[in-house]
Amino acid sequence: MRKTLALTLFVFSSFCLAHTGSHTSDLVIELDEAEFTHNKANISLTLRNRGHKSLVLDSIKTNVGKTQTLIDFPLVIKAQSKVSFSHNQGIQVFNKQGLVQIFTLVLDFGEAGSGPVTIVPTSFKE
Repeated sequence: MRKTLALTLFVFSSFCLAHTGSHTSDLVIELDEAEFTHNKANISLTLRNRGHKSLVLDSIKTNVGKTQTLIDFPLVIKAQSKVSFSHNQGIQVFNKQGLVQIFTLVLDFGEAGSGPVTIVPTSFKE
């Protein structure tokens, strides 16, 4: 009886440890601000890496216009740290024909995958 109980605890404890955190994301992306005009959006994001490994952001893209930022890629986001795209180092999306009010940015993390972020205006300037 004791051997069976010990074996059961051993098997289930290793199973639980193998799956710790396997269904949670280590990256949190927060939209801080999205200031829109007719043909441009100034976007501020905060990326928080809550994981134990660094992440490498290869690019930021969208299908509604040209994306620009002053931060160079690839960008390493260290474990247990955050990176802010704000104010003078924010993300800008341009479209000369006009910009839609809601769109998606895609943050490309290479082999780790990509993360879509829905952008909605927090303010609009004429």
